Amino acid sequence: MGVCKEWRAMNQHRAYRQFEWDFGWQKSSIDESLKKLSNTGRLVWGYVAPDDGNDTERIDDHQALGQFYGAEEQAYWTSPINSWSSNMASNNNNNNKRTRPVISMALREMELNGYYNIHASRHGNIPFPPTVTSIKLRCSKQCTFDISRILDACPLLETLHLEKHFWLTYHVPLRDRLPLRSLVLRFAHLSQDWFHRLLKSAPLLQDLMLIDLIQISGRGWDTARLFQHLGSLPQPLRTFHFSIQNTLPSDEELERMVMICPEAQHRTLWSYNLTPAVIRILRDEQTVLTTLDILWPEISNCCGNGWLLDREGDYLFYSSQTLHRILCVMPSLRHLRTLKAPYIIENMDIHHRTTMTQHGPSLRDDAYREHWILFQAGIWMCRNLETLHLQVHGHGRYPSEASTRTRVLYGYISTVCPQLVELSLDSMVMCTNDVNTHTETYFTADLSSGLCLLSRLKFLKHLSVTIGGHGKYDPATLNWLCVSGRTAEYRKQRRVIVDGWEAELQIEKQLEAERFIALDGASQLLVGSGSESGVDEALMERLQDLGLLRDVKNSVLEMDLDGYDCLPYLRRLSCGETLAQSPQEEVRLRTRQTVMAQLREKWWWR
Repeated sequence: MGVCKEWRAMNQHRAYRQFEWDFGWQKSSIDESLKKLSNTGRLVWGYVAPDDGNDTERIDDHQALGQFYGAEEQAYWTSPINSWSSNMASNNNNNNKRTRPVISMALREMELNGYYNIHASRHGNIPFPPTVTSIKLRCSKQCTFDISRILDACPLLETLHLEKHFWLTYHVPLRDRLPLRSLVLRFAHLSQDWFHRLLKSAPLLQDLMLIDLIQISGRGWDTARLFQHLGSLPQPLRTFHFSIQNTLPSDEELERMVMICPEAQHRTLWSYNLTPAVIRILRDEQTVLTTLDILWPEISNCCGNGWLLDREGDYLFYSSQTLHRILCVMPSLRHLRTLKAPYIIENMDIHHRTTMTQHGPSLRDDAYREHWILFQAGIWMCRNLETLHLQVHGHGRYPSEASTRTRVLYGYISTVCPQLVELSLDSMVMCTNDVNTHTETYFTADLSSGLCLLSRLKFLKHLSVTIGGHGKYDPATLNWLCVSGRTAEYRKQRRVIVDGWEAELQIEKQLEAERFIALDGASQLLVGSGSESGVDEALMERLQDLGLLRDVKNSVLEMDLDGYDCLPYLRRLSCGETLAQSPQEEVRLRTRQTVMAQLREKWWWR
């Protein structure tokens, strides 16, 4: 709809728009995108440094943004936020300099991610408009940050999340009454005395997360005093988490932390917090618990059997089987975020097909049977999940098992959790099998890997799938995710690929016959496979071909039918570590990366 400029100028502040930018998108020009920053309601900024193994070569966001403005200006810009907020007046004295956009006073939410360093000498120059109600900063480098200045400069601030290596200072007195409702601090240096004063100034606080706090030398946290103070708040907290870095809480402290919010719908726990006592509490709360976030210790490794290992090679409390059993007994869960806590694909493989290859172990081998005794596959009871963030591990020994594992993964999730709205799947290229040995998680991106099985998720709006390997994609394997890839030409290309699977389908048929005989015609008993009255027969029938190439073939043929509505609500897509963008733009980015990788290989072998 066309409108006059006067009408647009008078009413553009009424539109709530979101501006996003990620350097990993590799778009040719940032200038056109920055023009959209005016009158933006939400700002999301992302940057991932090159994975070259050399941290000293990683550059900050403000330096990366400076590259877009030219090398001669790089020293002038102290941060991307500062450049955005500069005066838009034209520079008549220097034709090489561009007009800079201004951060609008309509800005309500700011989210900065990546290698963004706020040095103590200049962090005061970063403008946080007084209209802001939500600030989320995720930084990977240690920096000093005056949290009291933010609380004073943003009188409407309700949400403040600071994650990763913030040394917090407090040079500005707190106001008597702050509108703060949600506070999340992770890997932060924080004084307990100042924090108690903050609690008194924030009577509306509902969500409080103090995650892996770094204790100041000689001034440790008194947990008993903290819990007593929280118990005296005029308004009880809705969600709460407290943990100290490199400190395991006692059973009593852990139980007291959980009981601060006895009827919480949202729980955040470390993986090593999942002790038998806590699991019993979670099971007792399953009628009210809808959201579970499981955090992952960065220094730990994943053993082949799903247990965590510390640096000395000793087992920790958590194992993948613990998470699996929670999912099999909690039907009320709606949101699960465990992006860095490993989940072993074998727990989804209810038909024992992940090692069913020509080069894999025989189904009759004792080693094979011991493997499946360790992993008791089952069906999740949380069939109404709407949000799922999961890091999946496939501890296979053969590359030929890769496609079977991903087919199990995508087929299981799309069938057991058909109500998903947001799905994020991450995989480890390498993970620890024991102290000195690493095993590769083979995840492929070809059509036979089964990514198209996610086309069954009719309500999916956000999809993020981080695939290991070298990031090479055949356009026909990904472009079905956007409208432009569903033309007759691309359907024909996918049909040619599917028709070339006849030999593999015949081998699969023979392996299925062997599996059926070895398992005496049926799989093992499943945990959480149905209601109290018995197994969900309809669901089991839909999972009959789980992990088979035949299932992928049927899915490809179905989604390429005329009139099939494939992922009608999908709006955001990411196939790597960058921020999600529109499916069309993401597919274009991955296709361009594949072409460039092929050209580099061709040049290398000259």
